[in-house]
Amino acid sequence: MNNDKVIDILKEMLKWQKLHGREILKNKLANEDLFSNEKEIRVYYHSDGDKSSREIGKLVNVSHATIQNLWKKWVDAGLVEPTEKYGGGRCKRLFSLDDLGLELPKIKNHGEQNDKQKNNE
Repeated sequence: MNNDKVIDILKEMLKWQKLHGREILKNKLANEDLFSNEKEIRVYYHSDGDKSSREIGKLVNVSHATIQNLWKKWVDAGLVEPTEKYGGGRCKRLFSLDDLGLELPKIKNHGEQNDKQKNNE
């Protein structure tokens, strides 16, 4: 089998896997309480693997412990993964807000900016 044929097969498999994954994710979000308020959505957005829970807490105005609890819940749900870079002490989101069907809530504190606002400056 030549490489082009293998690549075509892998692309086809990936297409179907993504479709199946979206359905699983949609059902998970509908059946589990993974985001109960706007602050939780903003915490998820800032969970980039580089920011600590304390840094995110300052941006979103929630406690370090709250973020740690959210990360545990989201790890179990498969929405974030601990980063190896910081010994598993920080988490990185695995999906964009668009993937989850969520929007970044309007910013209520001046220290936080979403990507669109950053790019416009």
